[in-house]
Amino acid sequence: MEATVRKKENIRYCICISLLLVMAIALLIRTFFGMDWSDESLYIANAYRFYQGDMFMVEDWLPTQMASILLLPFMYIYCPFFGMNGIILFFRVLYLLFQTAIAIRVFFFIKRYYVGKFPDIISFVSALLYLTYTKFNIASLSYNTIALGCLLYFVILIYDNQNKINNWKNIFAGILYAIATICSPYMAVFFLIVTIVIIFNKNNNYKKIWLYVTVGIAISLTFFVLWVLGTSSFTDIFKYLPNVLKDPENPAKPVLETLLISFSQFYTLGKARINGLLFILLVSIAWRITRKNVTTERQKWVNVLLWTMFFGLSMLKLQNVDPVFLPIYIAFVALEIMILIEGKRYWLFIGMGIVFGIATTFASNTGLPGTVNCYMLLTVIAIPISMEFLEINRAEEISLRSKFNFSAICVFVLMVGITYLMMVRTRFIDVYREDVLSAQTQQITNGPAKYLYTTETDKEAYDFYYDLLQKDVDESDRVYFTKNIPMLYMFTEAKNGAPTAWRIALTSPVLEKYYHEFPEKFPTYVMVTKGSSPILTHLSKQNPQEGWMIDQLNEKGYQKTEYDYCTVYQLEE
Repeated sequence: MEATVRKKENIRYCICISLLLVMAIALLIRTFFGMDWSDESLYIANAYRFYQGDMFMVEDWLPTQMASILLLPFMYIYCPFFGMNGIILFFRVLYLLFQTAIAIRVFFFIKRYYVGKFPDIISFVSALLYLTYTKFNIASLSYNTIALGCLLYFVILIYDNQNKINNWKNIFAGILYAIATICSPYMAVFFLIVTIVIIFNKNNNYKKIWLYVTVGIAISLTFFVLWVLGTSSFTDIFKYLPNVLKDPENPAKPVLETLLISFSQFYTLGKARINGLLFILLVSIAWRITRKNVTTERQKWVNVLLWTMFFGLSMLKLQNVDPVFLPIYIAFVALEIMILIEGKRYWLFIGMGIVFGIATTFASNTGLPGTVNCYMLLTVIAIPISMEFLEINRAEEISLRSKFNFSAICVFVLMVGITYLMMVRTRFIDVYREDVLSAQTQQITNGPAKYLYTTETDKEAYDFYYDLLQKDVDESDRVYFTKNIPMLYMFTEAKNGAPTAWRIALTSPVLEKYYHEFPEKFPTYVMVTKGSSPILTHLSKQNPQEGWMIDQLNEKGYQKTEYDYCTVYQLEE
């Protein structure tokens, strides 16, 4: 009998894992469609800068450059054989493999700790939720995607070690946390705080777990320092670090002001929805403070009413909400239920989600959209904890039991199901900073975006830029593309001659300071892009050809050439 049960269980495992792999294959097909000139290209273009030999934190003044070093090992493997041809697709496939592996790990984690009915289905849906989510739908290795995946895996490993400590797992967890900190440096502050707390904690298990986590972090830090010393010197890094941290687009603000700005943007999701959400949370917290258990019929019915109101308000005019915010609604279901019941088993998901959100708030200038990743740590456990809540209530012998269960299940399945389907639709249909998916009909045949499909307009622009740079530029040049098309830095073997690969307008005061420090980096080839499509128009706007940089180009006798897609300033030989 036991062998039969185990066999059936293994069959269900195989079916669920197979379905996850089918979804991964569907996402693999999706990776061929869409081309992002800006954000996705920046992640790779910045790593390419270090691959070409620029000094870390010295010659590159991009605040988010630390995450670029995580892409370098893969670039050293790929580029000697294929150059930059197809590099964007390569990193998309790597991300999909990374995401699929973590999704499978999520499946087995939920399966192990979930105590309700239908464990295979619940575990599968939770894993699928992570697999089909990618912030802004930029499905490539970046500081956003790597940090989320590593922190999710970190939490899982820590949970696994609470009962039976495995030192190797704790060391690996430390390595994962270190990688996440490279992507979001403010996470280091949390590590220091927890270390201090655990030192004064009497629980020896916590101390042992954190000790080996620290060993993993130390190992990662050692490799990081060795790499830095091989490319730069700490003297130079400390000299130029203020320039790296002084981000004109994200000026430093007081701590309280930063948090208030983030909350105010959260509030703009809809006053009705947020007021309802806050009301539910306050009532739930009050119940937890005043009562140990939510067991009376009246409390159960009030909870059903609140739950229904929450979902109803969340879904109100949801079509007008940016899809990037969808995880928020599912995440707060988990938060509410964990307040109502003693969901101590999942406390680390909440804690890590909050810490990750705060760290992202201080590191990003994108406000609320930049923090959505943190909600995924709660979203992953929203379904199992909600179903466990239903199981707890179903076990209570009360006269209104069947009505309660029916109401709660209907509301939960309908609202979460709709929200989840919208997230899946976003993952497959929406194309970041591009036209609709059906317009991606033209395949690119060369350069970093080789093999990808894009729109006819962007294909024409891409071919023009690629052919022009192949003709005009060689590896001895230094190039500067403005305002915000990092993709172009990957079109040539010429070195990056700009302070960053991100949007540096011709009028930026950073240029004068940078070239004063590094006169040898002054570009021999400057391209000012023009809008030939809606997205290129957006990326090229507010970039007048005036100021100190233009004066320098004119004084040095650069030849100016006008094209339909750009203006070029080239140093005459």
